[in-house]
Amino acid sequence: MKNSIFILLIGFLFVGCQNSSSPDDGITESKLTSDIEVTELDFVALKSTLSGDTEISDAEKEGLLHMREEEKLARDVYKFYSEKWDLRVFANITKSEETHMSAVKILIDQFELEDPIKEEGVFENETLQQLYNELTNLTADDIDKAIYNGLLIEDLDINDLQKLIDETLNEDIKIVYGNLLRGSENHLRAFYSQALKYEVEYSAQYISQENFDEIISASAQGGNGRRWKGGRK
Repeated sequence: MKNSIFILLIGFLFVGCQNSSSPDDGITESKLTSDIEVTELDFVALKSTLSGDTEISDAEKEGLLHMREEEKLARDVYKFYSEKWDLRVFANITKSEETHMSAVKILIDQFELEDPIKEEGVFENETLQQLYNELTNLTADDIDKAIYNGLLIEDLDINDLQKLIDETLNEDIKIVYGNLLRGSENHLRAFYSQALKYEVEYSAQYISQENFDEIISASAQGGNGRRWKGGRK
């Protein structure tokens, strides 16, 4: 029964809103997906469905701390872009990344880890700090670079999530990471749609080109737990 509740809840937490696109964005209904905004009550319900296990390896701890900041990187960069350019995809996915951050925070709390999150644009991880600085060093004429960077961030996110899913044995972590992965694949498709519109060329930098092509060719996905069986799709 508990697993059934979790499946339904996860589907709600991470499902894409296909109707959030705008004609001006040039994104088809199947391309643009942004996670719906989730209330505090929903996250309380999510927490109640997890096992409560607090035993994880050092590598799993490092992975959670890294993903908490990596989701923040995406949120902070897209928020910066949404304030610079009136392109709905940036604002929509900023909200989506907020839900991703919150989902990882539930695991951070469950495993009693110290949350690395600082103020906007500031990161404990030096590599992510440098990346944020580089990705936000754009002028008003650089919207094509911003779209490219959106693809880059999701490419990185997908790569890291795939690796972490393969490396962990913890089912709570696998389920949350699996749904984050589907969300990031949806985001990649959304940015790829914009890349076509703005004639931005991009080739995979982190995942394989074959994996990249498979993702952008697939239909948009919600975080339906019935598709998740503790590993990659």
